Amino acid sequence: VADDPLAPSAILAASAADATPGEVRPAPGRARWLWVAAGILLLCTAETVPWWKAHRTQQPYNSATPLEIFPFLAKGGGNVAIVLPDTSLLLIQKIMNTEIPLEAYTQISNPKDPAFQADDLELRSALGLLGDVRTTTMDEASVGMDFMQSLTKAGLQGELSYARDLHIRDFGQGSYILIGNQRSDPWVTLFTGRDNFQFVGKPTGYDYVFRNMHPAPGEQEEYAPVQSPLGFTNYADITLTPNLTDSGYVLMIVGSDVPANEAAARFLMGGELPA
Repeated sequence: VADDPLAPSAILAASAADATPGEVRPAPGRARWLWVAAGILLLCTAETVPWWKAHRTQQPYNSATPLEIFPFLAKGGGNVAIVLPDTSLLLIQKIMNTEIPLEAYTQISNPKDPAFQADDLELRSALGLLGDVRTTTMDEASVGMDFMQSLTKAGLQGELSYARDLHIRDFGQGSYILIGNQRSDPWVTLFTGRDNFQFVGKPTGYDYVFRNMHPAPGEQEEYAPVQSPLGFTNYADITLTPNLTDSGYVLMIVGSDVPANEAAARFLMGGELPA
């Protein structure tokens, strides 16, 4: 991340695995689709915890390291909101094979929202439940807590926020750390026009890539996840840019998935920034 907040953002390669959604426990007697939704969450959690334990950085990072980005975030008045991603939103979009844009995001809990208009009444009920609950992943919640400790060590005040609880007017004041791509945090789309790397794709299939809008010599036009015998290579985009009124700054950590988000965040907290 260069000192110029509007300079092309940095893109990082990270070893990745499937996401770790938080657990949703429907009440006994719910329709079968509610149990399907809960089963998906439990399965993802069960499969990812062993990976998380095996792949976490072995050497502890120093969360007290003063980062080059903190002076920018301090310009928002000293308080920095760390916005946790909306995993419920991500699951709704995956189930329905759709995209929910920012303008519709604030109405996500509305039963009349098109995202909930499934033909199957039980599926519609399950989608309604996801629209009502607030979930995030264990890894991203851990990253949020670590950012709070780092901010405190740097003399700043961090507070955890949830993506669905924000409004567009909030981004006209203060500083923010946004974790996740537009599938789990649509607020990043407010600033993507300033970003050289665009996270684009189709909701059906695994077709999301980082598109390089202005490739420099030696750079690729697209950065897509790669599966190889050595593992899964994924990418994350880090952008530091002013808020909507230039009165603070927004740090965006946009990964293709949860492990990419965590890897990029811990790379920042490790005290090393890309040139």
